[in-house]
Amino acid sequence: MSPDGDLVLAGAGRLLQLWHRRDDRGAVAELPEHLGEANAVTFNQDVPGCFMVTCDRNVAFMCWGSAGGGPQVQPGQLVTRCPGRLLDSVYLRGTTNAISVSDKGFVVLWSDPPIYAPSTKVSRRVYCIDKDGLTALAEVDG
Repeated sequence: MSPDGDLVLAGAGRLLQLWHRRDDRGAVAELPEHLGEANAVTFNQDVPGCFMVTCDRNVAFMCWGSAGGGPQVQPGQLVTRCPGRLLDSVYLRGTTNAISVSDKGFVVLWSDPPIYAPSTKVSRRVYCIDKDGLTALAEVDG
């Protein structure tokens, strides 16, 4: 459930079912196959109606559409392969930036996903956390 109680989401595999409280609409969203299955959902505390779905191999940023209704999907477009499987993601408070972590100790920083500002390019930074600290592996602008 979203922090404001407007959206309720349930899902299994690549299918998500959403309900919007204000207008009693429901919608089904199917995640693209290349993302893998959904592992976690995190709502954005600062942007009502927006959330991200952490999948096996990527993150899908989504917002409940205001014009046509229903969810709008913006895959995170992770070009640099992050070793392992993405487990969970969180938003950085007060921003649209997010962090994902993999089961192999890798961290992906998602900077300004385009669903929030369609005219901008998303920046992805992939890091590895190990006994020596945080090591930058790659930065990709897309």
